[in-house]
Formats: sequence, C-alpha cells, structure tokens
Amino acid sequence: MAKKPDTALLKEYRHKPLSTKTCTRIIEVFPATHSTDILRCRLLEVELEEAKGSYEAVSYVWGQPKFCCQIVVIDNEDAKNAEIEYSLPITQNLSEVLCRFRHTENFQGTVNDRVNSDSASTVPRRLWADGVCIDQGSVEEKSHHIAMMTAIYTKAKGVLVWLGHDKKGEEALRSLTSDADIRDGNDPPCIQNALHLPWFSRRWVVQEAVLNGNTDVYCGAVSKHFYDVGRNALQLMHSQNALTLGPRLLKRAEGLDAVFNLFFYKHFATYSYYEMEFTSLMLAFDE
Repeated sequence: MAKKPDTALLKEYRHKPLSTKTCTRIIEVFPATHSTDILRCRLLEVELEEAKGSYEAVSYVWGQPKFCCQIVVIDNEDAKNAEIEYSLPITQNLSEVLCRFRHTENFQGTVNDRVNSDSASTVPRRLWADGVCIDQGSVEEKSHHIAMMTAIYTKAKGVLVWLGHDKKGEEALRSLTSDADIRDGNDPPCIQNALHLPWFSRRWVVQEAVLNGNTDVYCGAVSKHFYDVGRNALQLMHSQNALTLGPRLLKRAEGLDAVFNLFFYKHFATYSYYEMEFTSLMLAFDE
C-alpha cells in the first residue's frame, strides 16, 4: 500500500458533475519509482463510446467501507491552467489495487517489489475503478452508472481481476493453471483456497470478469489469464473430489462453474446461452 501523503495543506478533491449520462471518468495513475510512493493520478471525463479500448477496468472487492487512505489528484482548473494537487480519500482495498496496477519508472524497489509491478513505463496507466471514477457522494451519479456497468466492462481494453495479497491464493492460482497439478489430482487445496477469497463470494463483482474476453486474474505477484484459470477449474469442479467441499464452498463452486461457462460461451459461442445461464449464476453467490 502506498505511503499516506501529508494532506494537511491539500484541499479535498470534489468530483465535477459529468456532462451527460453517457459520460464516465477514467483515472490516469502516474508511474511510481518505488512500491511505497504516494499514489498520484488525474481524473478525466470521457464519452464511454469514444473511450472504447483505451482503458482497463478493474474488478475488486471493496472490503471495509472506510476511506482511510489518500490519493493525490492533480487538476487543472485555474485561468493559468496551473496544476493543483488535491487529496481524495479512498478505501484500503482500492489503494492496494491502484498501487498494484500502476506502472513503474526507473524502479528502485526490491526484487519482490518488481514482480508486483506489471511493467516499467513513464506513461500513466488508464484505469476504470468504481471507487474513484464514480462520485461516491452523488446518489444520482451512482444510479446512472449502474446501467452503464455492462458497457464499461465490455468496452474496456481488458479487465483486471484483483484477488488481493494472499499466499494461499497465489498457490491456488498457480495450481489452477498447472496442467501437471491437474493431472496429478492436486485439486482440493487449490479449489478451496481460491473459493475462500472474498472476490468469489460477490455475485456482481464476479459478473464483471465474464463481460470481456481479455480478462486477467491477479493475486499478489501471480497473474494468469481468466481462460487458463477457468479451463482447469471446470475440470476440477466436475471431479469427484469436489464433493469434499463443505456446503458453503460447494455453493461458491457451483457459482464459479457458472461463471467459467458464461465466459466461454459469451466469447466463444452464442449470446442466447449467456442469457440463459445468467440467472443460475446470480443465485449461486452469497451476496
């Protein structure tokens, strides 16, 4: 998680009202030279259709609704077009997400810090994340974004699923994409460890992963394509050993089964199948 900036002299950022109900915001997260650097960004209003393919959408769990972290928002609003810095409170989980996915520039961190970064780049990373791209203080804006969610994730260049920092989750993700492990029958631990992660219990969050054919899953330093995870997970969940899961995890497994089937059929088969399976997916999760 990034260091908290000294925000005593910074005004709190206020989202400007969106021009139309077909607009949203994209967050440009500036590169860091160290994993603990302060999060710095710029928020841009965009017409969603015009922004198609120019951003990546993030799928994550909010966690505790406490806005205990800060991000510095750079804005140009005075007559001289000078850059002004503001602070914006965000949740700890969102801070973790943005730190994980920002690019790095002349990186000075440890080896472990490096593997937690996707690439070295001087270019800001353009993301869409609901906790900052939607004005959380505006009921009207939150309401009209609900109707836009499918389009936001579908039109993104890709979807980044963040499972959090979890060692057992990392091992599970590696196992779920290892053909050798699957052939050897090492299924119960990786399935159980994956299903225990909070992301797999939230129906609307999980739905985000199936809306885009270019979806990657991240847990700590490990990243895998959603297709590779799903291909082996389906095989495991239809094995006899899946019956060893308790009722709560078995329910999640059934939901995950529906998720992967939806992903494959939405992007590789027919839309009618996607529509038919959606109801069963919604019934399979805790929330």
